[in-house]
Amino acid sequence: MKMLVVSDSHGDQEVLKRILEVEGEDTQMFFHCGDSLAEYTEMFPFATVKGNCDFFNKFNKHIELDSPIGYIYVLHGEMGLLNIKRMVKQLKYKPDIVLYGHTHIHSHEYHNDVHYFNPGSVSKPRDGTNGTYLIIEGTMKDDIRWEFKKVETLNNTNICRLGVKK
Repeated sequence: MKMLVVSDSHGDQEVLKRILEVEGEDTQMFFHCGDSLAEYTEMFPFATVKGNCDFFNKFNKHIELDSPIGYIYVLHGEMGLLNIKRMVKQLKYKPDIVLYGHTHIHSHEYHNDVHYFNPGSVSKPRDGTNGTYLIIEGTMKDDIRWEFKKVETLNNTNICRLGVKK
């Protein structure tokens, strides 16, 4: 199973389209961790949560779901990682993976058997990159791999659709 995680696109639909062109074909799950500044209908195929800048859209504040690689909890994360960890302790079902955004800085932390992933921002990064997103792959909870990818490398990727090189 392959999962694509993005965050903080701040209205840049073009970068999301480019990421989907490169990563989407063999991906089963798509998440956007908020601050899309887009309408619900513009975000397909991403399951999207509401960020602190998403004033007028109809996204939920969080998403919870079970998957082959574990229980996943998605939120924007404006309360900060320390408070996210406190919140996780109070949840009825403890997640295996927490996906959050807000900081515009890509990161991973493993704490009390929970993976905390922030994919960074695809359009307004604050981590010295030109934007990042996250790929998580695996077949079961105890066998996951992840990679933070740089948006700038998308321009060096050849896309083939119906035999036509773009």
